[in-house]
Parts: sequence; structure tokens; C-alpha cells
Amino acid sequence: IGGDAAWVEAGSKPKKEMTFFELMGKVMSGGPEKGAKAADTSIAVMHLSGAITDGKKPAPGSIVSGPTVKSIQEIAKDDKIKAVVVRVNSPGGSATASEAIRQALADLAAKKPTVVSMGDVAASGGYWVSCIGVPVYAERGTLTGSIGVFSMKLSFGSLMKRVGLHVENIALDEAAMAFAPDRGWNEDDQAKLQKTIDDVYGRFLKLVSESRKIPVEKLHDLAGGRVWSGTQAKSAGLVDEIGGVDDCLAVVAKKAGVEKYTVVHRPVVAPGIDLSALFGDPDSGELRALGISADALDLLGRRGVVTTVLDLLLEDGLSATGRPTVWALGPADLDIR
Repeated sequence: IGGDAAWVEAGSKPKKEMTFFELMGKVMSGGPEKGAKAADTSIAVMHLSGAITDGKKPAPGSIVSGPTVKSIQEIAKDDKIKAVVVRVNSPGGSATASEAIRQALADLAAKKPTVVSMGDVAASGGYWVSCIGVPVYAERGTLTGSIGVFSMKLSFGSLMKRVGLHVENIALDEAAMAFAPDRGWNEDDQAKLQKTIDDVYGRFLKLVSESRKIPVEKLHDLAGGRVWSGTQAKSAGLVDEIGGVDDCLAVVAKKAGVEKYTVVHRPVVAPGIDLSALFGDPDSGELRALGISADALDLLGRRGVVTTVLDLLLEDGLSATGRPTVWALGPADLDIR
């Protein structure tokens, strides 16, 4: 290198300490969603389950726009996936997130045979993402429609005054104060917000009109936040057919011209660790790592400890279902006499 060289050895970074709860949280969280290429000729079932939210990171129980759009784009690029069933089970959510997902689905439908399958509920934003100009199937009891837009906020001003909490807001103008937590909306705030809502609602009506070939004038009687069953939605022209995922698979397989195929599910979520590997065999009646046996639980019950919730938690925690369940418990279930 033309001269003397000085070797500099980088110092190692200090190891980050992790608490037991942080460790268990990482172990049980299931890890990030990962894309996976299909190995054989496949039809993908794209699951859109949960509330629709804006964001860049996946969240359990939510349809987050960033990772959802990425998953849809990965399906479009996968040559092994010949067709797609979009399974919608959502009560709606953010209009901007819904539109981002809808556009990604529309691009996907332009490349591969696609059908929308509505589950228990496909309302509001769940219906918005279904407006991609492809056949829409619903169950007879599906709650769908709810073609409408609203906005709301919680105002804690009275509560704050009651507990003696004072808030000082610094803003460039009154418009920036509209969503301050210590005040409600004034007439000017409501007028501006109503204009935004009307614009988004008009966009929603136009999307439905173009997708379902229903004049906007006729849609006013079907929209306005009204919710319909799958059977009613079919009669009104909001969906095409009554049927489930199997019916949709058969339809897209025929459109794609494939007879033998594997069904793959997207997005792929890495499951968390199976807690039975840590706590022992749940069928053995003894949890070794916890040191709790069936006899001990029985003894606690005879001593007046209500173990119903404990039994439920242990049963749920030891089941290998992927992501953990979140429980909200009150102290009333533990009653020692």
C-alpha cells in the first residue's frame, strides 16, 4: 500500500443488558413478518385481518399499510403464484392506509387473476380495499358496506381541570390546536374537518361506483354508513356472489388455467417459541419449570384460591398457536379466605 500501515482494532460495544421480561417479550413476540417464495405452482390467500392503520412496522391484530403493501408486491413478483384470493376480515380504519393497500391490490389484480373473499366483516375501509374491479364473494352473514367516513377525538379538558393538571399549548395558529387533548372542537374546527370528511366520502363513493358499476346517485341509499349482510349486499349489487374461500380458489384457479396447485398464505408470520418446550408437557399435569403440579393447584383451590383464570392462562400459554394472547385481568379473581 506504499508505506507503513497502522492497525487499529475497534473496541467492542458494551453488551446491552436485558431484563427477564424483555427477553420473554422477544421470545414470545413471533418476530417480524417475513416474505417467502412459493416452491411450487401456487394460489395465494392474502389475509387482511384487523383494523387498518398507517405505519411502517407490522403490529399483531392490525393491517398496517407499509408491510401490507410490501407483502402484496412480493406476491405480484412471485412467478410461482399464479392467482390470488384476497381474504378481507376488517371493520376498517385509516382512509389513507386503505387507499395505499387498495392501489397495491389493484396493481396485483392487473397482473394475476384475483378475487376478493369477505369474511365475518368487510366494512368501511374493509370495503374500500375491496374496490379493485374484481369479483367479490361474501358469506351470507358477512357484515359489509358501511360506506362512510367519520372523524373523532377524545377531549380530556374537564378531567384535567378536575385533577389540577394544566396544559400549555404552543401552536402557529388555531388550526394546529384542533386536536389538542384539553379542548373540544369549535365551530371553525368542525367546518374544516367536515370539508375534509366530505372530500374523502366523495372519493369513497366514486371508488365504489367505478368498481361496482353503480351510479353515485343510487349509491347514496346504500352508503351513508349503512351496514348490510352478505345476502343483502348481493341483492344490492355491492358483492357479486355468496361463497367462501374454497369457492374463490376454484374461480381463480380456473381463470389462471391451473389444475394442480398448492395454497399458500400471506403474509407469512414467524411463530414465537412453543412455551411447552420451556414449561414441560401440558398433558402431563405438571409444569416443571414453574414448579406447579396438578396436586398443588387442587390444594390451592381447597384453600380458597380461585384458579379459574390461572388455569386459563396456563392452558393458553402452553398452546402452540403462534402469537401470544393478551389478557386484561382484574384482581377480583384472586380471592384468598
